[in-house]
Amino acid sequence: MTLVDYCKIIGETEKSVRCVMLKARIENDNIMGEGRSYPIIDEVISEPFLLRKKDGYYKGTYPFSGESKKMGYFYEYEGKGNYYNTWD
Repeated sequence: MTLVDYCKIIGETEKSVRCVMLKARIENDNIMGEGRSYPIIDEVISEPFLLRKKDGYYKGTYPFSGESKKMGYFYEYEGKGNYYNTWD
């Protein structure tokens, strides 16, 4: 399974970034549960949270599915959409 989450940086310090989660737009390439995912820049779906800066990425716990939290990594978005699939 390859799921994609997006966040937007709204503040920054030397060691961390303050972010909000963004809604994603999904384009299915086929009916097999795979396709491309794109962030919707103006559709915020979370309260702000912090991620730590690492070498080339951001790491930390972020809001996931309501009250739950998830540990993850974020990389700079390159504007091309990201592959996803829902296969188990």
